[in-house]
Amino acid sequence: MIKRLQSPTWRVLAVAGFLQALGVIAYCALIALVFTILDKFQVGGPGVILFTFFLLLFVFSAAITGFLVFGYAAYLALNQKVKEALMDLAYTLLWTIFLILVGVLKITILIYLWPSLFN
Repeated sequence: MIKRLQSPTWRVLAVAGFLQALGVIAYCALIALVFTILDKFQVGGPGVILFTFFLLLFVFSAAITGFLVFGYAAYLALNQKVKEALMDLAYTLLWTIFLILVGVLKITILIYLWPSLFN
């Protein structure tokens, strides 16, 4: 017999939102690392292959980040837990904004303390 989905608490939703936000940030950092590595190869001018690669990566990234942001919320909504689904989405977006602000603050401090690091 399948257990009925229990309503998650706000703490569970907050942790899930934090983990989802970390997943999105980690994925974006991974893609930035790939582009940084590819930039070192100095491939010739833009061509059909490069545009195709970029568009495929764009579509793939939209699918991955969409799953990370909306996956658990969609699961909850499909199980008639709409309030919890909206709370999960809100926590995910709030954690993402918070982590972006922390990153911007860290970069700003680094620029202020070690300006030669970014020249």
